[in-house]
Amino acid sequence: MRLRVTAAASVITLLIALVAVGVAVVAQENPPPDQSTLCFASEALSTAQTSCGSVGVNQVCLGLGSVSADGRDLSETALDLDGLTSVTSTTGSLALIKLQADSPEDQPLRMVLFGDATIANAFEPLEEPYPTISVKNNSGNVLNLRSEPNTDADVIGTMSWSEELPADGRSADGEWLHLDRSPRADGWVFASLVTPAEGSDSTLYTLDNALTQPMQSLTLSSAPGDCSGGLLVQSASTDTAHLQVNGALLSFSSATLLLRAQADQALTVQVVNGSADLRSNGETVSAATGSEIDVALDQLDAAAAPEFKDQYAFASLVGAPLGVLPQGSLVCVAGVDSSAAILYSAPGSDAQTAGEIDASGNGTITGQAITDDGTVWWLVDDAGWISQDSVATAGVCGAVEVVAADVLQQQANVNISRPPQSTANDYSLLTANQSIWQAHTGADNLSGTCISPPIAQCDHLAAITIQPDGSIAWRGQEPLPYTMQSTGSNSFYYNGRSGLNNAKLAFSFTLTSESSWVGTMEYVFDSDPACTHTFYYTADKIQ
Repeated sequence: MRLRVTAAASVITLLIALVAVGVAVVAQENPPPDQSTLCFASEALSTAQTSCGSVGVNQVCLGLGSVSADGRDLSETALDLDGLTSVTSTTGSLALIKLQADSPEDQPLRMVLFGDATIANAFEPLEEPYPTISVKNNSGNVLNLRSEPNTDADVIGTMSWSEELPADGRSADGEWLHLDRSPRADGWVFASLVTPAEGSDSTLYTLDNALTQPMQSLTLSSAPGDCSGGLLVQSASTDTAHLQVNGALLSFSSATLLLRAQADQALTVQVVNGSADLRSNGETVSAATGSEIDVALDQLDAAAAPEFKDQYAFASLVGAPLGVLPQGSLVCVAGVDSSAAILYSAPGSDAQTAGEIDASGNGTITGQAITDDGTVWWLVDDAGWISQDSVATAGVCGAVEVVAADVLQQQANVNISRPPQSTANDYSLLTANQSIWQAHTGADNLSGTCISPPIAQCDHLAAITIQPDGSIAWRGQEPLPYTMQSTGSNSFYYNGRSGLNNAKLAFSFTLTSESSWVGTMEYVFDSDPACTHTFYYTADKIQ
């Protein structure tokens, strides 16, 4: 976990406590500089934003220092990516790139190549005419032809029994073939229902590949070190975008990612904000804010399945020029470089302790407040407060919202249950180490003023694992497990952000026997803050 939470007090309780300790709900007049400016001065980042303000889609622009494209120095004039084979940055330099990829036209990807790093184009357009083979319908039935390679797509034609047609492509999973029916509309058919009359489908191009743009498939190489090079990638769209990096397929939306790669070592993908999937060697791994995915490299090519890391060290963000990206879609991240920093249940060191950020962790700052003595306090991951003086920051921290009085009152009216935390850890009904359960979610019970409709949650498997520190890890459908604290005999509780970082979540359950438990899960989504979604769980043990 990015931070360790030891108290089960909810965010609402924390925010209400602001009033009790005397908090000024005014913004900082002089917010602290981001620690990422240790390697790139904030003035330089501002200059880079201005000089590349007019960079077009599928173009690269010199933002700072010395950057070359195909061995030629990049000037203030932006260059088209089409036709470029590589872009190289040097220490203290950066280049800004807009890449359309498969994102919406008005929301292209934004990338920053910085420090000692190179990206090389690995995208190869398909050569026309496409190779073809002839296939025959020997299924004994009339086959449907669809507009896309999936069974939900529209049926746009049929293939009669014994009919023979040319196939000029296949789907990425190999389960569909694309048939050329000129002058009629082309269509997709299940590959297992037709027989090649000549040739092999292995010669066909993959036509449903999301990689269609120069530099959408690329090879990254970066140098190690505190101010080392790398590649920042940001998507502001909710639509999924795809990049192939060093042979591994990266899928993400509404996210900011930091990528680094050293030959014969690893490609690292650190999720600064949002979430991402990385696929390599037939396996896919997901990661959310504050966590990392690594892939071992042979030279610069992915050579293994991805590996998930629960967190990355805050120090790895220090050398990244996060401030050059659009501020509206970035976050402020807090971390410590040595000893752990204490989280409190309210702004002020006389409040109850709520956890800590350890030396290898980090957390997202979601709010700020100033106590009467003038001390600035950060709200970290909606889980606890920490003084500005006890942490370092990276990202865009001057724009962090202050906690306003009307917000305090609004959040105070949200009904989220908050059982007290127990200091005794009783696991007498839990299997040692890990147990697997079939969880039944039940219906969504809405309360409050709701804009959103009820959510249809599916029954799912859940894993419960006893942790060395006395907590338990509960993992269901979410990308990361929830760390839950004891609230009594065989009872446990979590309060914090949801696994997708789009809602406040309160979850509690109690074991009723060695083979069953009951629980309550409550969501308050950021997009609908006056509405509470409540699910009443039951669960049966599988193993």
